[in-house]
Amino acid sequence: MAKYKKILNTLLAIVLWLASLVLGLLDIDFFGKIIESLYARFWTNEYWTAVFVEDLATVILALGFIVFLVLTSEYHSKHAGEPGSWKLFGKTLGVEILIPVIAYFLA
Repeated sequence: MAKYKKILNTLLAIVLWLASLVLGLLDIDFFGKIIESLYARFWTNEYWTAVFVEDLATVILALGFIVFLVLTSEYHSKHAGEPGSWKLFGKTLGVEILIPVIAYFLA
């Protein structure tokens, strides 16, 4: 029975990791739109400058996401099914769900 529980925990961790990957990729675009919107509202009304800031932020966020993805993948592969892994999934998915909500209210 313990063997099946470990297999189930590992499969659930893989599914949550894939969901985190997809949400993270979508969040890069949402966060870029948030930055573009804030820049256009508070600093300037120049469209192309705001687009440049969004593009720059998107590249920086994508690189940061790659680093985050590698680090969390390593952690989850070693600690799948442990409480620390589930807490990290909870925090990650919580932030990844919060970003589109913020983008909805700012856009």
